[in-house]
Amino acid sequence: MATIVSFSNSVVIGETNVDGDNIDDQSNKANESSSPAAISNRRRSSYLIRRHSMYPVDYKSIVDDEIQLKTALYNHICSPLKRWKVAKAKPYKLFLQIVKTVLVLVQVFLFAYFLANERVYFYSRSQELLENLLLKNKVNKLSLYNDEELNEDINFITDKYFQLPNITLGGYNHLLDSDGNMEPITATVRQYQQIDIESSSDSVVFNHNVITTEINIIEDSDPFLQLMEEGFAWNQFIDATILLYLKKVHIVKNPDRIDCYLITITVLYSNEDHSGIIDRSLNFNFEFVSCNTEVHNNNKARNISWYIFTTLLDVLVIILSVTSNVFIIFKYWRGYKLGKAMREFYKQKLEKELKWTQIIRPLFSLWLSFTLLANVLLIIGSLLRIILEFDASSFSFRSASIRILLGTAALIEMSAILRYISFFNQLNALPRTLSYVFPELLKFLLCSGVLFFAFSVCGFVIFGPYNERFSDIFQSFQTLFVLTHGDDIYPMFRSFDDSDNSAVIAYGQVFIYVFTALFVYAVLNLFTSLIIRAHEESKTINRATVNEVRRFIYSDKLTKGGKALKEIMNVNKIVDPEVVIGNSSTPTNVD
Repeated sequence: MATIVSFSNSVVIGETNVDGDNIDDQSNKANESSSPAAISNRRRSSYLIRRHSMYPVDYKSIVDDEIQLKTALYNHICSPLKRWKVAKAKPYKLFLQIVKTVLVLVQVFLFAYFLANERVYFYSRSQELLENLLLKNKVNKLSLYNDEELNEDINFITDKYFQLPNITLGGYNHLLDSDGNMEPITATVRQYQQIDIESSSDSVVFNHNVITTEINIIEDSDPFLQLMEEGFAWNQFIDATILLYLKKVHIVKNPDRIDCYLITITVLYSNEDHSGIIDRSLNFNFEFVSCNTEVHNNNKARNISWYIFTTLLDVLVIILSVTSNVFIIFKYWRGYKLGKAMREFYKQKLEKELKWTQIIRPLFSLWLSFTLLANVLLIIGSLLRIILEFDASSFSFRSASIRILLGTAALIEMSAILRYISFFNQLNALPRTLSYVFPELLKFLLCSGVLFFAFSVCGFVIFGPYNERFSDIFQSFQTLFVLTHGDDIYPMFRSFDDSDNSAVIAYGQVFIYVFTALFVYAVLNLFTSLIIRAHEESKTINRATVNEVRRFIYSDKLTKGGKALKEIMNVNKIVDPEVVIGNSSTPTNVD
């Protein structure tokens, strides 16, 4: 059948099959491609695409010109490589993104290996040392069952703390006051104001007001004796907090420098549940503090070069991220103008109302939204990193913030490589499948998520008091999520055996059977089949009719003399800009 290709003002007629493949003989193709009309088509199409890729869109003028509107839309949605092939437009934006991705990788690796990880390693080693020196049982968390054990534990920790500078090899020192004396240990004890229990009459008098008592523990003193003098009572005891302070100097080799830290050790003895078992735990906080340091070495120039290099790298990443965001905002603005022009064309020329929901997905790429977010995270993270290089007074907070910002940005940047890979037909299976299945996948996850939430709430309400795996709603989520993969099923069945309630045991067995059968055998298999079906269907999809924008671009000429010729439909007569410039291939999966 005859296909009228009217992407430009001239018309090219050729015999094609239903797939759009030209079946004319090679001589006809050669004559056709060398004819004056074909040459004119190629020149005009190439010129229009180059013009619309270089200059802003004047949507008021292209509304009246169907060819220019189609060309501008094609230029907006096609890949940079396709644009380069059709109009020789250099993919400088793609090159910018690739360079930025490489620099981001260098930035995050340098930050992780030569700054943050080194300090985190120092934290963990220092914590290991202090736990072994201060704790009698070398265990961070310990349960104590009587007052003798509690008294013994407190005395051991305080005695070791006072001896610490003399027994360590790492240069740990106590805090000193203005007179050069060691600061005392501060202990805070909380207890209820009154709890009187009369065993004979089974009566209880309880005053829930909390009394807080602070004492200072000095060397060779008895903490318990001090507490008893303050009116301490075991049956009213809630918790006790002991604060220990140490100063530590850390020698950093890459680059050579000295870091000073204030280490705060919090020893907590908790009896909040009043079960008679007191839980002891230690928490460590490392705070970077300023100190007067003088480093003598031969690597001063190398250190300065290191700081200059890392700072310039951060500045370069910020500049590229800002530039990338400018390009993305301009592309979104251009997409808005083209969408507005297309709706106006439909309304004026075709007398048809076109909704934004029909054209928003092809005109506003979701990949660009993620890249925009990654750029914002990179800008903030790089600025914080520059500040951290020159002012590390709040390293703990800023290090965590920078890790989250740069790590998330690196994840998005690396994932964006899928978009660049999708420009090649042989490598775009994963991004093509995910793009095709994404709407259906969201609906499926929403429905299965509601069902999963229902099981989680049921498990938390019924088994919470009897099974530690369901002790709170978040623990219930985690337990059931592990079960969805078929893991930990047998231990889950056995976890109900410790309950002394036979009804709970029986209900728990049925609960696990039903949940496992439903999610492992039904939900997961449906999820897998959904993706497999999407993968197969995405390979045969006609890219010319996948959305309203593409149907409009690849359709025959719709107007003549400003009047509509026919309605847009799922056409098999398509206009491909490649046809106009002499290539008769149909639209590909990356157009």
